[in-house]
Amino acid sequence: SLQGAVESARAELDLAYYEVQRSIQVTFRVRLSAQLYMPTDKLYVIGSHPSLGGWVPSKGVPLSKREGLDWEGTLTLPVHPEGPVLYKYAIQVGGGSAWRWEDKVTTRSLPVEKLLAAADEEEGGGLVIIEDEEFNGGMRSGGLESAAE
Repeated sequence: SLQGAVESARAELDLAYYEVQRSIQVTFRVRLSAQLYMPTDKLYVIGSHPSLGGWVPSKGVPLSKREGLDWEGTLTLPVHPEGPVLYKYAIQVGGGSAWRWEDKVTTRSLPVEKLLAAADEEEGGGLVIIEDEEFNGGMRSGGLESAAE
C-alpha cells in the first residue's frame, strides 16, 4: 500500500539521518621537542573540518601537555565527515597572534576508515586515537644566527 511504502521510506530516511549524525571521539597525540616551544606557547591541532577550526588557527583544538614531550587533545567528529579530514599542528607563540605551523610535513589526513571501524565497535560512538610521531616544525630560533660579529 502507499501508506506502507511511505512509512518504509520514512524509516529508511530516519536511519540514514541517524547514521550521518553519529559522532565519535578522536584523540590527537603528538610529541613536541622541548627546543620548539617556550612555556608560554600553546599547541593546537587545526584542520579542514569545522570541528578542527576550518583552517582558522584560533578556532582549532588546543592540546594539553602530558608527560614529558607528549601533547594530547580530544574532539568530536562525525563518523561520516564530508570529504577527507586534513589537519596540521601549529604553535600559538606566547599565546598571542603569531602562529608557527608544521613546515616539514605535508598536510596530515585523518584515516576515515578508523572512524568507521571505531564506530562499529561501540554503539553510540567509540574512540579513535591518532598517534602522530612529532611536530615537524623547525627549531624555535628559526635557524637564525646572531648578526653580531
